[in-house]
Amino acid sequence: MVFYMAQAPMFRINQLSKDLGIKTKELQSILEEAGIGEKTPMTVLTPDEFNLFLDCATKNHQIKNLDAYLNGFFLKYFTTSFTT
Repeated sequence: MVFYMAQAPMFRINQLSKDLGIKTKELQSILEEAGIGEKTPMTVLTPDEFNLFLDCATKNHQIKNLDAYLNGFFLKYFTTSFTT
């Protein structure tokens, strides 16, 4: 019988910034707002640090108008994803 230990997800700052579509420096400033402190782009966030980041990012960067957001999202998505 083989047992596998669950691994906590790893979030490297530079990859996370790419995934979110923001600059690394912007992500680092959000991390500082969350009280996580200064991190280098190659730093891996712990799951607790990542949760703090998500809390701070969602509280401080909420969308004001869902319809405008969705219209802008779909317009951007459909014009960039399906053009050749």
